[in-house]
Amino acid sequence: MKEDDPLSWVQKAEEDWVTANLLLRRKRPFTGIVCFHIQQCAEKYLKAILVFKSFAFPKIHDLTALNKMCEENGVFIGMDEDVLDVLSSYAAAAHQSFMRAIAQADELLAKTPEYYEALDAKGLALSGLLIGDWGLEIGVQRRDELRDTAIETFKKARKIAPHAGVVKSVLRLFDELAKCDKEGVLKEVRQAAEGKE
Repeated sequence: MKEDDPLSWVQKAEEDWVTANLLLRRKRPFTGIVCFHIQQCAEKYLKAILVFKSFAFPKIHDLTALNKMCEENGVFIGMDEDVLDVLSSYAAAAHQSFMRAIAQADELLAKTPEYYEALDAKGLALSGLLIGDWGLEIGVQRRDELRDTAIETFKKARKIAPHAGVVKSVLRLFDELAKCDKEGVLKEVRQAAEGKE
């Protein structure tokens, strides 16, 4: 994505909008994930406006702050701040959940390094961080490090538990998460989760 091109931001926002709508059509919608994608959509539209206005902005996910930056540049969206705050909480909650899952997995692995379920949980959480646009926040080098760590984590898990039933269960979760991967950053990670070199 070209971060200096407002149309790139709009395209990514539209992808989040379409993803949210597809998830809403499920028999049992994943409402938390839907709200996360709506938050991402709004964030990217606000950033598109700021890029169009040639206004620099920090790498944040706070919709209220981004909306205020738009207003300071003469663009009034008219969104209720309470709604923006609620939507912003979904990005923060997703990030915190992935970080908490990694910490819990690390705690288990410190006691039992061969615990493949903890390795798989950590690999999934690392994958979530990769696709949640937190890579933009922490830089490309860190994003590559996250990807490599996810790959190594899944490789360890498959070395311990290569069984078809285990792999199928992990891939079912992984593939749900990968539906949010618009950039294809999880392609190599999936191969490791599947046990392919």
